[in-house]
Amino acid sequence: MKRTIRTLAALLAAVLLLAPAALAADLSEHASLLRSADLLLGTDRGLELERAPTRAEAAAMLVRLLGAEEAALSAEAYTAPFTDVRDWAAPYVQYLWERGLVRGIDGDTFGSALPCTAQQYAALLLRALGREPDYDAALAEAETLGIVNAVTCPGGSLTREQMAAMSCAALACAPVSGGPDLLANLEAAGAIPEQARLREAVDGWNAYRSAAISLPQGPYTVTAVLLLDGYWTMTTDDGTVEGRRAEATVTVDPAAEQFVCTVSGEDPELPGWPAAPVTMAWADGFLYVDDGTSRTRQPLSFADALARTPQRMAANAASVKPLGSYYAATATPDAWRVQLCPGVYGLWDGLHPTGTETLSEELTVGPGGVLRTVAADLGAYTVASGRQTYTVHLTVAPAAAVDLPGDLAEYGDLPAQ
Repeated sequence: MKRTIRTLAALLAAVLLLAPAALAADLSEHASLLRSADLLLGTDRGLELERAPTRAEAAAMLVRLLGAEEAALSAEAYTAPFTDVRDWAAPYVQYLWERGLVRGIDGDTFGSALPCTAQQYAALLLRALGREPDYDAALAEAETLGIVNAVTCPGGSLTREQMAAMSCAALACAPVSGGPDLLANLEAAGAIPEQARLREAVDGWNAYRSAAISLPQGPYTVTAVLLLDGYWTMTTDDGTVEGRRAEATVTVDPAAEQFVCTVSGEDPELPGWPAAPVTMAWADGFLYVDDGTSRTRQPLSFADALARTPQRMAANAASVKPLGSYYAATATPDAWRVQLCPGVYGLWDGLHPTGTETLSEELTVGPGGVLRTVAADLGAYTVASGRQTYTVHLTVAPAAAVDLPGDLAEYGDLPAQ
């Protein structure tokens, strides 16, 4: 039974391929967007996205986001008290210091060459939006606007790539002074080249962010099917599971806190794989499992048990991802196509990913914004199998009720492990 549960967990992991947001996302597309608008400039070594930005570079970025680079560069003299500012950065620091937007680390030291932290840059972006943040609470305030999240700012440190993603998110936010978004202010001031790429991205982000996508209110059924162009591989304590297709169906009643889930797969090669589909059910505080050879139950919360079913993927698809986690979002009257940054969603550990190449979701919605289908495609490299393409199809449909097995009283308690 222990082996069956681990095998079941592996199969469910394959079906629930798109896990919650991972932290090692590829945000280079955001840097490319900013570069196309002359907002992010590199050096003779390129954009250097992997290294931390300096405080001087962050100051220059803030001036550009304010649409004030031309004004800053036309300043006649440098009068700021900081003695550690290089010539190229002096106009930017001067402009911000005159307006009280930056401070040094002491009376005559700006800390130009020191790394800019996520907290420092969040405070700068909030000032670009016309806000007056409490520095100690800058990250929390930026999070409420979608500028900071687990994708764009996974820790206290900052890379130039993460700085670009945070900047793009800020451009999609409305400034205190008015206007639909910060980018509109730059466009109105003629501060960036005329080009549609960044505007198209910001419009898509904001439209998707305001979308009202939801799951059905009453009982509903979610069916998830995973297909591959090659074999999928899951490693467990007992060996390796391989296959070409996995499927899970769950009918859930959120109000009654009940569900029934059936899991099956093709081409099983792990010894002890159940011959029949595995059925799980939750009721009255217990998760019930029937693997075709034994029937057991274990105490588990409804939320934790439901997270083992494709309902988790449906709920995730219905929730709009934070700014910075995707680089394109386009809509038709009844569908959204969301292109997520590679790595935003990580494969489960058993798939041993070494790299995520592409990831996109297409959602169809019905009346009232109720989620109907999800099609997700992911290209990745794995240690064992090289490049593979995973396709997940998910459907959501109203259901009459949850049909619990009638013999739950006969299930035995799972032995303590």
